[in-house]
Order: sequence, then C-alpha cells, then structure tokens
Amino acid sequence: DLKEVCMLGDTGANMLGITLGYYTALLMGNGAKLTVIAILACIHIIAEKSSLSKIISNNKLLSYLDNLGRS
Repeated sequence: DLKEVCMLGDTGANMLGITLGYYTALLMGNGAKLTVIAILACIHIIAEKSSLSKIISNNKLLSYLDNLGRS
C-alpha cells in the first residue's frame, strides 16, 4: 500500500479496523476507550462536513504523516 503498487481496499480496511478495535477494547482502560470513541466521533463529524483529503493536504503535519513511506 505504501509503495502505491496495490491498495488496502475495503476488506483490508475492515480487518484493520476490527483488529485495532478488538485490541483497544481488550487492553485499554475505560478512560482511554472513551477518549478513543470521542476522537473517532469528532473525525466522523468533520468528515461529514468537509473533505478529509482537503484537510490533510492543507495541513503540513497531516500531509507529512500521510506521505510517510511513499516514494
């Protein structure tokens, strides 16, 4: 995915989400879980109002993180 030869796709993204959610639920305390839920809810609300791609491309830090590992 980082070498831009293939894409993660819906199936891979779902597996990644399930894995991260499972380990978040298993290993984190209640305060951390609530923080993760709040952050994800905020990202979802922002994504409904505007384009995440535009936000990422207009922000130096987010753009840098998005481009990590790319050639």
